[in-house]
Amino acid sequence: MIITVTLNLAIDYHIYVGNLNKEKTNVMDKKEICYGGKGINVNKALSFLKENSVGTGFLFSNDVLLFEKELEIMKNKIEIERL
Repeated sequence: MIITVTLNLAIDYHIYVGNLNKEKTNVMDKKEICYGGKGINVNKALSFLKENSVGTGFLFSNDVLLFEKELEIMKNKIEIERL
């Protein structure tokens, strides 16, 4: 069993632009929001390797709803314990 602690969970925004032009307004083609942090990313990788792990961490109150929604989506990949 591996236990990870992530002190500052991360929300990363990936924005894709088809043609980037310095002289014009650029419009994004696609946006992805990725949730993680070093410990969470380790837990994701371990789950793909079928290893038992527990991830813990700290969130600021305004980020809790975003992470809870994502963790519900990942529920069958990562075991979630809320305290």
